[in-house]
Amino acid sequence: IAVVIAISSWRLFRESLDLILLAAPTSVDLESIKKDISNFEGVKKYHDLHIWPISTTEVALSVHLVVKSKFFNDAFTKKIVKKLHDSYKISHVTIQLESAEINYECEAGCE
Repeated sequence: IAVVIAISSWRLFRESLDLILLAAPTSVDLESIKKDISNFEGVKKYHDLHIWPISTTEVALSVHLVVKSKFFNDAFTKKIVKKLHDSYKISHVTIQLESAEINYECEAGCE
């Protein structure tokens, strides 16, 4: 009985450990998110992308996006938030927009 309980609870233990360590959830496809963000109309580049669990059912994401000035608005941000929610079930998204017209230098290891 102990072996059956240990085997069946392994997944819960693993998810709990990931939550404690704030590890990116295994259910999130990081490469796919990077691709979708990069391909979004108006995004020149991105940096400081972070994904972490808030709970066992909620995921948070924060990212800095360098965008063309005409995309520097709430409607653009809402489109990205909706895409991330609909495609990846990310419930808490924080986006910092930066103007592509200003030369931002990305610090080491910013992706």
